[in-house]
Amino acid sequence: MRRFHLLLKVFAASSAAGVLFALAAAYIHFQLDQSGGSYTSFCNVSSQVNCDLVLTSRFAKIFGIPLAWLAVLAHAALTAVALSAIATREVQRTKLLSRIVVLGGIGSAMFSAYMAFVSFTVLGTVCLMCTGLYAAAAGQLSASLMLPGAFAAAYDRGGRLFARNALPATAAAASVTPTTRHTCP
Repeated sequence: MRRFHLLLKVFAASSAAGVLFALAAAYIHFQLDQSGGSYTSFCNVSSQVNCDLVLTSRFAKIFGIPLAWLAVLAHAALTAVALSAIATREVQRTKLLSRIVVLGGIGSAMFSAYMAFVSFTVLGTVCLMCTGLYAAAAGQLSASLMLPGAFAAAYDRGGRLFARNALPATAAAASVTPTTRHTCP
């Protein structure tokens, strides 16, 4: 039980860090939008390390909404779910919340990997706030992938968190799903 709760706490801490990095990116994005591009953020260091370039690119919004705000919501929700999983004493509720944590960690990491690819290869620059989000997603992924084994050890009668081979099958399906690119109007 101790290891299971420790992993949930690591996940919650990683998610909380994601909220902070996403808030910083959202602030920079807002300042850039309000200034018409004349604002220069603290993380506009050079042409290779430039949050401003990333946050004003066509990849910074989806359906007109800044990704940074969506990241705030996603990381805040994942923090709340992980903390709820720690607090609950019902095995079935813990199982459901833990499944959400695992799938949220995988989804967060996959989206971060895609955005890192875009930043590094398409835009040719690194965003420091985005890199913080990538690190938060890596922490989430690390903790969430260890949760199924920790759940089984903590709850003998709780059964498996997922059916055998469900996670590899989900990852394989997600890796072959075509990715669409959303652009700003």
